[in-house]
Amino acid sequence: MGVAWFVLRRFRATGRVSSVAPQGQQTEGEQTEGEQTEEERRTSEAEPVEVELEFDVETQPTVTVRVSGTEGVQYFGSYGNSRGRRQLVEARTLEAEPVDYPVEIQPGSDEVSATFQKRSPGTGTLRVQILSDAQVQESRETTSEFGAVTATWTP
Repeated sequence: MGVAWFVLRRFRATGRVSSVAPQGQQTEGEQTEGEQTEEERRTSEAEPVEVELEFDVETQPTVTVRVSGTEGVQYFGSYGNSRGRRQLVEARTLEAEPVDYPVEIQPGSDEVSATFQKRSPGTGTLRVQILSDAQVQESRETTSEFGAVTATWTP
């Protein structure tokens, strides 16, 4: 069983810093409504203070379905997990670089599957791989005209 990786995200927030008194109370030196002190005028025109907050957000583990093969081969298909979360891929054409599709999984209870079919005649290759931690766990391919290929893997 491979170790799944988690996505870490960085969040930024921007805000303005000021003193706030409970409703109906005045802060020390505060003027009554409608009046503004010289200091309040200066601080209200100040630039916003940028605060950078960083924290890790744990998401569900992800594996990758990779589609590759002979450049120019047209394909379509679907991929997903055994909990019914399938994604359709409409007509695409293979290029020099493979195409990666992420699939969220629940380790120990999910199966990942991908089924793709060639849309173009000829004997070009259509390859489907399932990767976890950048390691190929399952690989299938076809060179048949309009051939279909299914790859399945259980983490």
